[in-house]
Amino acid sequence: EKHHLSHEYTCLSWKRGKKDLGMLAIGCNDGQVILWDLTRGVVIKTLGDKNSTVPSDLVFSYDGKSIFVSSSFSPNVIEYNVSSGELIKEWKGHKKGVLRLASNSKALVLAVGGSNIKLLDTSSDAKKKKLEAHFSGGVTAISFSDCGCYLVCTGSSSREVLVFDVRATASSDPLYILPVRDTVMRLSIRQNDSFIDIICSYNGSGGCLLRAASDAPLQELQIEGEILNAICIKDKTLVAIGPSSQPSLCTLTDADF
Repeated sequence: EKHHLSHEYTCLSWKRGKKDLGMLAIGCNDGQVILWDLTRGVVIKTLGDKNSTVPSDLVFSYDGKSIFVSSSFSPNVIEYNVSSGELIKEWKGHKKGVLRLASNSKALVLAVGGSNIKLLDTSSDAKKKKLEAHFSGGVTAISFSDCGCYLVCTGSSSREVLVFDVRATASSDPLYILPVRDTVMRLSIRQNDSFIDIICSYNGSGGCLLRAASDAPLQELQIEGEILNAICIKDKTLVAIGPSSQPSLCTLTDADF
């Protein structure tokens, strides 16, 4: 990127391609969003302009055709067409700004986090649901499971992680309320037929792996060191532990509980 040294980056999102590395979207402190083609290593689009509000988060739609951009200074979420770069729609988010976004990988559903959580059906103008999640300091992390059935979230002044079954139509209450020892800044989730695993990265250093099941007590595994990233896949969880200059990879399985 020609002027990369003049930018400060505020957020990013990666959309993996079916046959290539896909696209990386980077939010900048001047309000613009830069789209990279990772296979060719080139910038393919610049969204917004220098009059746009600073992005707080951004996510691709599940089909990769759109990208959603939020700002803590704006009540709306902006949807752009990835191919053309044109603005498609402004979605109503939260009056005091939108802090975090999550896109469902199986449906056109967007989770919008401010002081609470809203689910938006992006295939229509209908608001899908408002979840019973209230965070006075705002949402710090929000994520859907790969199957699209569950959503996890937490807030800056909270010592709890909430798990919702987004398939439930009769209730907007959390399926689980899980206690944690510190403020959580990042979440990753893995599920199977009998339990849900959640990796929580604490603010500062350390974190934990929580296992919740309807027929068993909550299990907790503490993780030492700075968690740089975590990926939950199939029957194991991969955790990158800092320092960032020389990270180590930790693999967690059922045998660790």
